[in-house]
Amino acid sequence: MKIRGFRIELGEIETVLAQHELVQGAVVVIREESPGDKRLVGYVTLHQDVGDRASRAPALPAGAAARVYGARALL
Repeated sequence: MKIRGFRIELGEIETVLAQHELVQGAVVVIREESPGDKRLVGYVTLHQDVGDRASRAPALPAGAAARVYGARALL
């Protein structure tokens, strides 16, 4: 897929998200709420036994989100 001139492989982003120790599964889709305004949206499910570990968990690997143009995290 191409977004803003960048070739994006959704499966690669899903793989990086799924590497986080608390993530059970990840899906990335492209949304276009208005014509020409495409955005990546990632959905994750956490392991059921996450508990208090979420506040102590490490972030994604360095640079993982930075490689995606205009990346923003919503929690």
